[in-house]
Amino acid sequence: MIASVRLSAARRVATLAVIVLANAVVQALLVAIAPPLPLSTGALILSAVSAAALAAAVVACWWIVEPADTKLRAMTGLVIVTGVAAAVAAILFAPVVPLVVALGCAVIAGNGPRGALAIVRRETLRWALLTVATMLAVLLGWAAALLTGLFITGPVASALTWLIAGILAALVIHSWTRLARRARRRASIGRIST
Repeated sequence: MIASVRLSAARRVATLAVIVLANAVVQALLVAIAPPLPLSTGALILSAVSAAALAAAVVACWWIVEPADTKLRAMTGLVIVTGVAAAVAAILFAPVVPLVVALGCAVIAGNGPRGALAIVRRETLRWALLTVATMLAVLLGWAAALLTGLFITGPVASALTWLIAGILAALVIHSWTRLARRARRRASIGRIST
């Protein structure tokens, strides 16, 4: 079992910055070596490598920000399920992707569906506001990707897009973990007073 990571706030921010930057570099390198045919075997392999790198970066960000009582295997599973749900939503009906991501963040921060429901029950208004803020962050990331794709191309556009997306993701992850901690604190205070 991997022990949870306890870092100071400054080291946590620095570690998140390194993770975001490393993911942006990996994604840019994958774009740089991508074959010209998008459905070739090489391109499909690079897409799988890109998805794996992104999943590893997201799990690492959640693990650095929320080392509490979360098990790494459970967190990895929740991140992968959320990613697959977002990918399926993007294929079936793209406008629901921001909502899928926001609900997935609640489930990850709550360490599962029960924890997410506890967040909703104990912090309803904050949960609703953070859900909307997460959806706006996803839309802002899409807009950034669109604009960088229009005005800049290739690996530079990829690196810039993933830097912006990584910064937004780190902010969203931090916000969700703070809300989950607040809900857990309220639950423990409620148990003590009863």
